[in-house]
Amino acid sequence: MADRSAVLERAISFAVRLNSGHADAAEHDACRRWREADAEHERVWRQLQSIEDDMRAVSGSAAASAAAASALRAAPNRGRRQALAMLALGVVGAGATLAWRDGAWERMTADYRSGVGEQRRFALADGAELWLNTDSAVRADPGGRRLSLLAGELRMDTGPDGAWEVRTRQACFTGARARFVLRQLGDATLLELQRGDLRIAPLHGPETLAEPGARYRVSDHDARREPSAPFDADGWANGVLTVRGMRLADFLAELSRYQRGWISCDPAVADLRVSGVFLLDDVPGALDTLGRALPMRVQRYAGLWTRVLPA
Repeated sequence: MADRSAVLERAISFAVRLNSGHADAAEHDACRRWREADAEHERVWRQLQSIEDDMRAVSGSAAASAAAASALRAAPNRGRRQALAMLALGVVGAGATLAWRDGAWERMTADYRSGVGEQRRFALADGAELWLNTDSAVRADPGGRRLSLLAGELRMDTGPDGAWEVRTRQACFTGARARFVLRQLGDATLLELQRGDLRIAPLHGPETLAEPGARYRVSDHDARREPSAPFDADGWANGVLTVRGMRLADFLAELSRYQRGWISCDPAVADLRVSGVFLLDDVPGALDTLGRALPMRVQRYAGLWTRVLPA
């Protein structure tokens, strides 16, 4: 099987040339022959051609799609190919767009939600408090003190009176006089209990009483203690990301949650270590600061893709 990244790069190269308005018959013919040479070539080509339709369907806005297309046209040839590659990776893979749409509908109907890069606080009954991190959604279930984390991350302070229950896809968390952070991953929930009493009840496993100050990875079968994270679990509630000796690649993956677009890290600098306090409302500024402190440089393409490379 052909290398997928090479196939994607070739497809992007053809797409840029054929959409430039300057392609001749020979270039169209070369593209046709390349597509016919391998089923994978044709599959990737069709996915590239569907990007604009997918973006319009996902965003629900023709204006958003037109703006993205305009950004690609405005970029230099190399930048346009790389930005298009980033968009392609976002839709390559069976069911990716459908999964996004399903999640988007659930988020839009949530009782509490936050946008990308946004942190929000909500006052609940009897002195309880809910904070949402970037791109998160919570539903208030019938019956009073029950919430469901649909996507993203929350910090819950149950207040001085009574207990609250928060459900994720893997478990139910019931706390009294507690403050805790939950983050929904694809196959697990990350939990950090900061204070109080909290009971973890996986969907198909035994209940566990969490220990204050401990961090857990919770599946639908069990709750396992995790090492302390190299960043403050709820620093985002104050608009900052505070890290201590974190791998650069992991730091960039975390930072990318707070902006639209994609941040990639060259393997040559992936293991550099990052420490400091970074403002979450200024991701470009955080990257520029790192560029002055570490042997790395930042390249940006059409406002959609940021690459971190060796200096």
